[in-house]
Amino acid sequence: MSKCTHRHLVSSDVCRIRYCADCGVVHLALGAMTLHLTSDQFAQFAQSLHEASRRKREIDSPPAEQSVADGVVLKFPGMLI
Repeated sequence: MSKCTHRHLVSSDVCRIRYCADCGVVHLALGAMTLHLTSDQFAQFAQSLHEASRRKREIDSPPAEQSVADGVVLKFPGMLI
């Protein structure tokens, strides 16, 4: 049985992430739940979270506005003009 040495990567009010280079596992603690992910799984998970965060910002951002010559402001949700 190999001895794992967990190295602290990051901690916040929401989660704690540690990495064991000996076994190549990332331990993501979120509340009472801990995920044990391979390095590849962790990278894909992180990429998915990044993409989800980007899409959420798009949803939460105010609609694009375009002024026209007569002073009327048209709003087109989610559309760039």
